[in-house]
Amino acid sequence: MASSCEFRPQNIYAEQLSPLGHGLPLWHPSPTGCADIHLYDVGRLDEHGFTRIFNPTFPVDHELNRYHGVPQGHRLLVVDDRLRQMRPQATGSKVLLSRSLRHIEADGSSSETGLICNATDTTGALLLLPEPATQEILLPSPSIANYMRQNYRSWLDLAEDRMSLDLRMADLVFVRGYCKTTEWTVAAFDRSDTYERVGSGELKLPSMTLSLPPDTVSAYQSGPRLTVGKDGHSLTQPSRSYLYMKPQWSTSEESVLAPEETQCVFLNYYKIKARSSEPIGANIISSGRSGIKKARSLSESYCPVKYVLDYILQHSNAEVAVAHDGDITILCEGRAFPGDLTRFLENVAPAITVDENGMGMLAHNHSTAAEETEAERSREHTIRILPFHELSGVDEDPIHTSRFE
Repeated sequence: MASSCEFRPQNIYAEQLSPLGHGLPLWHPSPTGCADIHLYDVGRLDEHGFTRIFNPTFPVDHELNRYHGVPQGHRLLVVDDRLRQMRPQATGSKVLLSRSLRHIEADGSSSETGLICNATDTTGALLLLPEPATQEILLPSPSIANYMRQNYRSWLDLAEDRMSLDLRMADLVFVRGYCKTTEWTVAAFDRSDTYERVGSGELKLPSMTLSLPPDTVSAYQSGPRLTVGKDGHSLTQPSRSYLYMKPQWSTSEESVLAPEETQCVFLNYYKIKARSSEPIGANIISSGRSGIKKARSLSESYCPVKYVLDYILQHSNAEVAVAHDGDITILCEGRAFPGDLTRFLENVAPAITVDENGMGMLAHNHSTAAEETEAERSREHTIRILPFHELSGVDEDPIHTSRFE
């Protein structure tokens, strides 16, 4: 008989590593389509990862938009480059651990499992990287939120018409940043008394041995996956489970090119919710053992932003709420990341601003970015939305181009 509760490591992984503050941890960092995640992508985010619908900063004939096209009446989004930040080695470490894990020693006797970690609780997760990941991120901007408010209906229509995708507003995201790398190993574990499968007390990863409590279930994977051989043919039974990208010679063969960072381990994003879209608070149920509220159903992905959206709609007259992954991080400055996000928001009671169009956001979005960049001090000039017939003279690329305690 099938278990009534299936172990879904992607939710445990996201819950346990979100407190690191780098964005939403992705259990599936590899691109789901033919191209990796780009800044300003509009797409779907679920337990399987991110799927692009289109990118509003490029015209319809750009390679990112050729397959699905753009929404009817779409106007090109042009964003001031000064809102973008590049943060090398943003994760600060190659080994990112949840609070329940402790690095206890280095085992020099084996290159396969050179690190040893001990679990001090029955739920946890980790991310292993070859080097600290690079982050590219867009500073918070109410103008981006307003752009979502104006256009989200046409985005949903495009997903249904061109992709035959029954996309809910709750799954729609606008990418504002990411942490990328070349290789990765992700792992998650949880107490097994609610699951059908029971794991062993030890998990051997490519470069680490993880000692787990008894009666836990665990999972891990590494990437990027090997799907195509050197001859270009698909591999159904590769000789090894994973292939890591190796440095290559440049065309002139005078220098070595570093592997391209295409693997997205953390995603930064905006989400939107209308008061009429679905019941407020429908995304969550009561706290589980770890103190972190679980998703409404097993198919529902963990997403801290949903709690902010519900808070805005519950405590204001906004008809539409817009929030991003950094909202909780900003509120947690000087505080431990909360297990119960609903109670945390009620206790902190952050101020909400509602504009003349009925769009609500947390009030710090109107000051945080302004303090960090000159561009945001004149927000009315930050973003231009251009009809296609006005694009003469515009470049093809309009954008000009750890641990916690």
